[in-house]
Amino acid sequence: MTLTEILSESLFLEFDKDGEYRTLEEEEFKNLVEAKKITPLNYLRHWEEWPLDEKHYSKKTGNRLYGRWVYDHREAAGAKYGDGKVVHHKDHDKHNNSASNLAKVTQSDHCKLDPNARKWTSCKVEGCKEPHYSHHLCLKHFMQQYRKGKFGNYDKSKNYSKDER
Repeated sequence: MTLTEILSESLFLEFDKDGEYRTLEEEEFKNLVEAKKITPLNYLRHWEEWPLDEKHYSKKTGNRLYGRWVYDHREAAGAKYGDGKVVHHKDHDKHNNSASNLAKVTQSDHCKLDPNARKWTSCKVEGCKEPHYSHHLCLKHFMQQYRKGKFGNYDKSKNYSKDER
């Protein structure tokens, strides 16, 4: 836990990118803490069913799809599926879907605005605390998987020792 997180939890402070802070009311602080615990399954959403004459198929499995979940905050912000944009809640309250509270941003910009948006900050291997490098792994574990051919582009015949260089 960082110093900023400790201070913000104990003194009801909210910090911005420049290190400036403001005091939060107790109710506002509770809403912020609850918002950090929300997963995508807790967002307000509804099921959109497609007509039977329209045939949609999953790219991964090839199975026929009959509808999809539509998230209310994406609809309120005017974000279309497949446009590569993420909807950011400015006040971090995931249930406040007013248009003034929503902003369409790229995934990289969203990670800069909201540190909780980062899916992987450290290696996914249990017990490893090294920073994330690629494919949810630190550099050490990524290279182990790479050498095993997991990512499909490693040629063992081109591997040689330092003496052979």
